[in-house]
Amino acid sequence: MNTITVPKQIRLTVAVLTALAVPAAALSAQSPAAPATPPAFKVAAGARLYVPAAAPASGRAAAWVVFRTSPHTNARLTVVTVAGRSGRSYAASGAPNCIRSAVPAEAGRRARKAGSRYRVAFYARAGTGQSSVRKLITTADLTAARFTAPATGLGTPHC
Repeated sequence: MNTITVPKQIRLTVAVLTALAVPAAALSAQSPAAPATPPAFKVAAGARLYVPAAAPASGRAAAWVVFRTSPHTNARLTVVTVAGRSGRSYAASGAPNCIRSAVPAEAGRRARKAGSRYRVAFYARAGTGQSSVRKLITTADLTAARFTAPATGLGTPHC
């Protein structure tokens, strides 16, 4: 039978690493992750709701909500619903703390119309933006304005 001799220095290194790893694993197993809480922010006056001039295809933006927050809030941590349908939020150009939320169209649903009023709810989402924990910040009834993309430049509303 062949035996392999392991140098004393390697045996010592393995023993030290094992001794350090066991308490760290035990600590992480004992302390449950604290649930993240949604950030606190206010929606500044002047939030606007836009709808595209032409009826969008399914999955394309059927409405945009442009608003500012105080204090600055990561756009991924904001959720906006328009008439019960939510979309994705992005940092928008044009002003500090500006966020643009795009609410996608659904197949078989009527397009939102300019001039109509819609209930818009603003939520904060906990953690990294992938959590389903939401906290209602405020609601507002906004009148939809028609948005026509310019011939050049971005095809979405700005602050």
